[in-house]
Amino acid sequence: MKESMNLKDLKSSNTLVAIYIDDLSNLVTLEETFYSVSKQTYKVDLLVLYPNSFNDEQVNALKASLENSKIILRKKDEEGKMVEEAINAEEKINYFLLPTSCKNFPELFNESFNVAIKNDYEFISIIEPNDIIGFNWYKQASDYAKENGDISMFFPIIRNTVNGAFSGFLNEAPWAEGLSEEAGKIDLNLLQRFNCMVPIGATFSVKNLSEYSETKDGDYFYPFKESIKISHYYEFLMRMVYNDIKGMVIPRVGYEFKIKTTNIFNETCCKIPQNITQIPLENGGVTQEEGKFWMDLAKKEYFFDEDRNKVYESEKK
Repeated sequence: MKESMNLKDLKSSNTLVAIYIDDLSNLVTLEETFYSVSKQTYKVDLLVLYPNSFNDEQVNALKASLENSKIILRKKDEEGKMVEEAINAEEKINYFLLPTSCKNFPELFNESFNVAIKNDYEFISIIEPNDIIGFNWYKQASDYAKENGDISMFFPIIRNTVNGAFSGFLNEAPWAEGLSEEAGKIDLNLLQRFNCMVPIGATFSVKNLSEYSETKDGDYFYPFKESIKISHYYEFLMRMVYNDIKGMVIPRVGYEFKIKTTNIFNETCCKIPQNITQIPLENGGVTQEEGKFWMDLAKKEYFFDEDRNKVYESEKK
């Protein structure tokens, strides 16, 4: 049976935010993420997962970034030269470190979810390194949750930037005229037509998600199906909505995706590259055939609460 860490004597919020850190090569942008967590007007607890292969030096560097988070402002001085100014976080983050052997995003979500359910958190949220969370986002999510007791999933409008340039918004589809049955609400018809929702930054009711999550290994919950690649969160959202777990998009920009064009895809990341079929297989890419298989599979498997462990097999075999 899998065990989850006990935080009941240390928790300070009803919302647990989880993040997975496996790369410390850019501490500047990582500390910007931590800074945005520290500035939340509605305080949250932060679960920081990291590979169990990290050595003491790496763990200490991660702790230092969490305890001394800051943002770097660049501006011109009186002589016109670019100078940097560090703005340090004023408040400390209530964080917990957890080594993990997780290899993909579904496993990370499930491990975080089980920490949340064991420690009686009301909401769980997953964020990713180098992204920025709007300072009021979790307060807005909490306020909407109080006013909408029948809603279990609250999504932010996401500002998407690629290589530093604004490229559009995500999660806005339910507010587009004529796409949803009810403005701002997520319905199955919308999801079946468009894979248009992203779970990063959203808050999920732990109790309600657990009702349609497979359980095994004793009392370990699997809201995500760990066998599904690429389309895992698409299947997850369709399954929850199919089972009448209601979701809505709060009409506020609450999260910023920061994407850099790369020729490598790490499955622990929820951001599926648009060019994933052009990425070499050895670097985490998939063929067009496999990509289609997983998207088609998501539309078939959401009827089942349990993971049926479907496997992709190339037609060339």
